[in-house]
Amino acid sequence: NSEFVHINIQFGMTTETALTTSHDMVRGTIVIRTYTPKGRGPARNQTLVDTAFTTLNTINNTAKANSGVYMRLGSISGPTFSPNLVGTTPDQQSRRAFTPFFISRIEAGFQAQVIS
Repeated sequence: NSEFVHINIQFGMTTETALTTSHDMVRGTIVIRTYTPKGRGPARNQTLVDTAFTTLNTINNTAKANSGVYMRLGSISGPTFSPNLVGTTPDQQSRRAFTPFFISRIEAGFQAQVIS
């Protein structure tokens, strides 16, 4: 009956320890999904996904500091909304129809660098 946000960070193959012992530069994808109860309208879900989008843009517009982590995003895809999320099969869409949540998704590739 409640809302929540799921953030998934997937690191690229070049981040594998077998390929390098230095993880000062990593690449990957960040996927943010927002879940709000169905039957209450999409406005709250849109508010949450807008907040996620604004946050990603803020990170992307932050100046490079002298220390810490410097991150840049590629283009942001989305939002897409359930039940017809991009890349899903009709079988996945029908299963989603039985979930009690309205779902939206945005994603972007990223590159992060540790600055010492």
